[in-house]
Amino acid sequence: MSRAKGSLKYLISGFSAVNNYLIQHYQEFGLTDQELILYLNLVSYANQNNLFPNMKTLSKNLHVSESEVFNLISSLERKRILTIETRDIDGKASSYYDLDHIYQIDVEEGDLIEVDQNNSDELEQLIQKFEVEFGRPLSPIEIEKVSGWLEVDHFNADLVEVALKEAVLAQVYNFKYIDRILVTWRKRNIKTARDYENSKLNNDLL
Repeated sequence: MSRAKGSLKYLISGFSAVNNYLIQHYQEFGLTDQELILYLNLVSYANQNNLFPNMKTLSKNLHVSESEVFNLISSLERKRILTIETRDIDGKASSYYDLDHIYQIDVEEGDLIEVDQNNSDELEQLIQKFEVEFGRPLSPIEIEKVSGWLEVDHFNADLVEVALKEAVLAQVYNFKYIDRILVTWRKRNIKTARDYENSKLNNDLL
């Protein structure tokens, strides 16, 4: 590509407005270099009215695997930098990234979430197990669901894995099905994989 063509391509690609404070202090927000680059990519696409760019595109831009993009998005969610929301457009549900949460974080007041590394590792391992059983990468919404089981509903990671295995045995590869299993078990005071095994021995699962 000639220098002139390269310059023209650069100019017609347009520009994105990004807060200078974020660029200069992104580490104070708890962001890694890759997370910042991903966030800037999402801002760029949002400025072009693409509020939910696909994983393949983001993977190509960041020169990482789609699985790694999923992990980065999940990390940004845990750090309250973004959320995945759904809105109704012409009667159809449409997902989008809400990128405004970062402006609600007061760095100077220490208003940051410290991500527990153990929880982060647990989530990553669990996501990998889901992807193996489902035979495909999880979508951002699915990753958010798995994260919610651990961090919002406070289900034990081992128990979620058992619920996944139950769904696989039933050949029901469905998150709603797994969620129903977990909710049912909670009502029966089954909180860990060991509780599950004990209930199974006592025929107390049905």
